[in-house]
Amino acid sequence: MPPGMPSRCFASSRPGGWRPFAPRRASWRVSYLRGLAAGLSNDYLLSGFRLLDAHGLDSSLSLPVTSGPVPEECITALLAHLRPAMSGRHALADLWSSCGELP
Repeated sequence: MPPGMPSRCFASSRPGGWRPFAPRRASWRVSYLRGLAAGLSNDYLLSGFRLLDAHGLDSSLSLPVTSGPVPEECITALLAHLRPAMSGRHALADLWSSCGELP
């Protein structure tokens, strides 16, 4: 963890969700901090980065205006089904953003 960064910047509040992902990608740190500053929830932001990481995607996510629960397992299953027809990064980003827009 970088010096001076609180550990909460690198961990989810979900049990077993502690994962130091941010030190590997500077753009993710910036997006994460921007999301927190915009009022998005920690778990919502981290779910997007976990999904990117799980699918081997290196890009950043466009931050939505709101955050909500993200069914990561369902998104992974849906992406496996859609992958032949769609770009994985765009489908993932669209699904993740849509979760933020739902109540």
